[in-house]
Amino acid sequence: MTGEDLLRWSRAEGEAKGKAESILIVLASKFEVSDELREKILCQADISVLDEWIVLAANATSVEDFISKSSI
Repeated sequence: MTGEDLLRWSRAEGEAKGKAESILIVLASKFEVSDELREKILCQADISVLDEWIVLAANATSVEDFISKSSI
C-alpha cells in the first residue's frame, strides 16, 4: 500500500466514523440506543449505506422503525 493509498483509506475511514457518529447523535436525541445497535452502526464502513441511514435516523419514529428500514 502506497502512502497515497493509506491516506485515502484513512480519510474514508474517518468519513465513515463521522457519519456513523452523526447517526448515533440523531437517534440518541430522540430514542434510547442500545449498545448492540451502536456497535452495528459504528461497524458500517459503506459511505452510501451510512448516508441512507442518516436520512432514516432523521425520519425514524422509533428505534424499531430505524432498524426495520435500515435492515440492521
